[in-house]
Amino acid sequence: MLFIIIVFYFTYQSSQEFNFAAFAVIIYIVQKIFVYIQSGQNKLHNINAAVPYLQNVLRYQDEIEKHIEKNEGGKQFSFKNNIRFSCQAIIWMAQDNIGQSRFTRSVWSK
Repeated sequence: MLFIIIVFYFTYQSSQEFNFAAFAVIIYIVQKIFVYIQSGQNKLHNINAAVPYLQNVLRYQDEIEKHIEKNEGGKQFSFKNNIRFSCQAIIWMAQDNIGQSRFTRSVWSK
């Protein structure tokens, strides 16, 4: 608001013929400039908010490169009939209770 008053004062002092249309255009353009600045600040804030996530992804990629699995198998993998995982156990803790579940799972090929 102070800026508008200052612009109005200098416009009125520079010439005694005050052009309201020109003044309105100046106010509109100044308002648009402030809108673009605010939009840029919001985008910059969003980028800064995403930086920690990017750092975590890059750290995770470095950890993956450090712990690459070694391919020590000599035979080719073949899935002809089924894969069976038997007597597998899952153990979990929930509210000071320990739970355990045993399962057998088979995957069949077609």
